[in-house]
Formats: sequence, structure tokens, C-alpha cells
Amino acid sequence: MTELKDATPSVKEETSPVKQEPKKVATRNPPAKTAVSKANVPTQNALKTLMAEGNYREAALGWAEKQKANGEQYTIALFMGCESASLNKAFAEAAGNNNLFILPKKFKGQACYWVCWGNYSSRMTC
Repeated sequence: MTELKDATPSVKEETSPVKQEPKKVATRNPPAKTAVSKANVPTQNALKTLMAEGNYREAALGWAEKQKANGEQYTIALFMGCESASLNKAFAEAAGNNNLFILPKKFKGQACYWVCWGNYSSRMTC
């Protein structure tokens, strides 16, 4: 059998006070965000046209790309809609307003959408 040696390093005791520098706290840089080319992001009018045509999936994916391209933002999720009637009604009521958009959401295996309002730079302004 091999004998295990104590791996604890020896500590020297000093009699004179040692001036210690204040500890520096290491800050961690946030992970780099994946850049989304704004050139490939659909325009607001193109997305509204997709909605009017009932092309919800493509519209929602387009708005998701638009959100990514704009960086970290906050929005208000008004409701989750799974029926075309509720989505069309929301957009009809917000006619002409660019604050309403949809984002894709699967719910119980069904293609649904978060109906959202506005883009805000912080949680407080949201």
C-alpha cells in the first residue's frame, strides 16, 4: 500500500503586519451576441402583408429576426393566439400602428403566436 502524504502547503507565520492590496473582483464579460444582418430582416410593411395574407408563421419568424437584429429588448405579451380569427382581430384593431407584432410559440404541439406590443430598451420602460 502507498502512504498518502499531506498535500496541505505549509504556511509561514509573519510577525510584521503585511499591507494588503484591496481585492479586485473579476468581472465576467457577457457572451457575445450573435449578430443578425439587418439587411436580411423583412420590413414592417412586408411583415404586415404576410399577416394580411394569413401567412402567420413567416410573419412571426420575420418579427423574431427583427427582434434579434434590434438587440436585447423588452416587449409586452398581450396574449397567445392560436386561431387566425383572434390574430386577425388584433391586427384589425391596431390598424396602422407599428407596435403590434407576433412571435412564434408552440403550445401543446400546435403552432401559436405571442401577440406583442412595443419594443422597449429596459424592463422599467416596458
